[in-house]
Amino acid sequence: MSQMVSKGRGDYFEVNLQSGVLFVKSPVDREEVCGQSPLCVIDLEVIVDKPLRIFHVEVEIQDINDNAPVFPVNELNLFISESTLPGSRFPLEGAFDADIGTNSLLTYKLSSNEFFTLDVQKKNDKSISAQLVLRKALNREEIPLHKLLLTATDRGKPELTGTVQLVITVLDVNDNAPVFGQSVYEVSVTENTTIGELVVKLNATDLDEGLIKISRILLIFLLVPK
Repeated sequence: MSQMVSKGRGDYFEVNLQSGVLFVKSPVDREEVCGQSPLCVIDLEVIVDKPLRIFHVEVEIQDINDNAPVFPVNELNLFISESTLPGSRFPLEGAFDADIGTNSLLTYKLSSNEFFTLDVQKKNDKSISAQLVLRKALNREEIPLHKLLLTATDRGKPELTGTVQLVITVLDVNDNAPVFGQSVYEVSVTENTTIGELVVKLNATDLDEGLIKISRILLIFLLVPK
């Protein structure tokens, strides 16, 4: 007769009393048992009587690629002024993969666009940081909002991916002058026009937003005799 004792790692294995074969009793989740430890071992003791003997058994749990990369958030909001110079960089928080080894090595890809590119800094073949790089000047009046998709892919087989949407709001600067509807207004006024009577209505537009689009109109009258 034999019996098995597990040393504090859960009741995952069992011994067949007839054949002495060790078999899996319940599924083993390596990340749950050992976390990010490079080596995951479950220690067992098999006790056999008649005669009494104790066998020490080590079961190594090997990693499979069963965890996809996960970003801290599903959507990341960035606010960038339209006066920001090309070449400016914006740090991005990378994804986390609960697997180990090759299964946890990540590569990053940014959806195709003309304004931003991605720069990933690596060390010892492992990604350590990702930065969003502005490669073309922004114009809020043309495109006020940019939506990009950042994808992290691990190197397991099969590959697993995780994504985060980057929502970039372009902040306004006062880069547009007010524009009148026409360059010259001609108005005829009789000498008996009453005070307060509407003579002409002027309208100027400004493509900027907020307080910087509020315009003051200064009127200069030139009297031209006919």
